[in-house]
Amino acid sequence: MTVARTTAGAPSPSPVLAPTVGARRGQDGDQPVDQRWNGSSPWYLVYLGIMAFPLLFNPTTTPLTWIVSISVVTGFATFYLAVGRAPCGGRLHRAAPVVAVVVAVAIFPINSGVTVLFVYSAAFAANAWSKRVALRWFALLTVLALLPLSYVPLTLAFRVWASIPGLIFIWVVGLEVLAGTERERTNAALRVENSRIEAIATLTERERLARDVHDSLGQSLTSVVVRSQLARRLVTVDPERAQEELAELERVARAALSDVRTTVSGWRHVHLDDELALATATLAAAGVVATVERDALPGVTPEAETALALALREAVTNVVRHAGASQVSVTVRRGAADAVVTVTDDGTGVRSRPGGGLRGMRERLESLSGRLEVAQAVPRGTHLVASVPARDPVGRP
Repeated sequence: MTVARTTAGAPSPSPVLAPTVGARRGQDGDQPVDQRWNGSSPWYLVYLGIMAFPLLFNPTTTPLTWIVSISVVTGFATFYLAVGRAPCGGRLHRAAPVVAVVVAVAIFPINSGVTVLFVYSAAFAANAWSKRVALRWFALLTVLALLPLSYVPLTLAFRVWASIPGLIFIWVVGLEVLAGTERERTNAALRVENSRIEAIATLTERERLARDVHDSLGQSLTSVVVRSQLARRLVTVDPERAQEELAELERVARAALSDVRTTVSGWRHVHLDDELALATATLAAAGVVATVERDALPGVTPEAETALALALREAVTNVVRHAGASQVSVTVRRGAADAVVTVTDDGTGVRSRPGGGLRGMRERLESLSGRLEVAQAVPRGTHLVASVPARDPVGRP
């Protein structure tokens, strides 16, 4: 029995100021590569309205102050939307955090509410820069948010309480966007890796199929040609020998047909060990702790192994897409009369109506006299058991 344990972080999604970003990361885990920004929602611009409160409650506010503040809001809103449409690796995207801070510091003397741009700067940094650089930027924004308060003619207690919301939101929004960005980058990298694995698997199968056709079918067809030529020459000279050659020709043709069927069957065979390795990698990339226990499965036919492997694939797909789990246990056992794959997670539990994947999994197993059981795990999560009949090593059921 082999036991493997894989652990990876699980970033949480970010609903706040979170444009969709896809990226592959470098080997050091810091430098974003091949990023893509699909745009940001204009609804987040509503928070610019905070800049109006200092003007409304300041009796010394002048019309010029209103004009400048409105111009800043309009200009920044245009800039925000432009950043949302810009490619993630472009200059505008990389410069956005700095631009927001420069505008905030420049306008602060006439409107203290402009510090809300620090929060936007944190969101820009979380999407544009690596995690390490973004966290350092959050710390710098914290210092910048505190320094201007020393020039506000208010009591120290009021200045402290007034600064707390901005400081909190710099980190809350920044970390939320950073977590969502990291998750999107991980998913994008996983999609790229899955595509690469599928391409390699397809190429490998094509090479195997070509090799099998050359080694088996090519040799059989060559034998058919040679024997048919010999039988044609013997028809008038030695009819009995010609009959023997024709009988052998039929045998070779039937063997070639069997080889074709075997080759096609082998092409559709999915190995359980390969699927276990892929499942472990997929769960780790999704931030799920995976524990795998594997017994040898003597007496399991290729069809049965394929059914178990596909059941495992569907179960892991459901965990990643729907369960929201943090831990998954996968076990492969050989019972007295069957082979069993068990997948248990600590996610949201069994859905009221099974999807098409579970129905297809059950039908595939039942066609081999197997079974599928899906139940609520204790204390929470899903417990899935897929089993197929197995024969002992000497072939007795």
